[in-house]
Amino acid sequence: MKFMKICFTLALCTTLWACKAKNEASAGDNPLNSNIFAGNNEKIYSPTFAGGFILYMMDPDRVAGWSDKLIDHEKQFIPEKYHNLPVFGGWFNGDIDREMLVKEKVKKVFIIGNNSEQAEEFRKLGMDVLTINAVDVEDYIPLLRELGKQ
Repeated sequence: MKFMKICFTLALCTTLWACKAKNEASAGDNPLNSNIFAGNNEKIYSPTFAGGFILYMMDPDRVAGWSDKLIDHEKQFIPEKYHNLPVFGGWFNGDIDREMLVKEKVKKVFIIGNNSEQAEEFRKLGMDVLTINAVDVEDYIPLLRELGKQ
């Protein structure tokens, strides 16, 4: 599991760097037709590793917390002030602490994957939810391009 997280993190960072370096315009509709990234500096939570790291790449100060504890290898690349953010749990470990999300006043959720039941649970808690169905690296390229415009 740790190896998968490391590989995925490196793949996302490489993809983001490549997209930014090429500075290509995105084709098609904006998949981020949502207000969760707009406006104020409200914290955003993602129940997936991919979503959490994408949020971190966009604006680390808006990350509400992690879906799992950071491993030592990840901590090498993430400043110490983000190491001890709350761990809310997530999709991979199947146990999200909804009470802690409410206590921490998290109002926005970014879900990578097709999990409409989970999205609905967050909406019932009064949270804005953006779900992006990204399965493989090719799905992340347009997503990261659009996020780079935000």
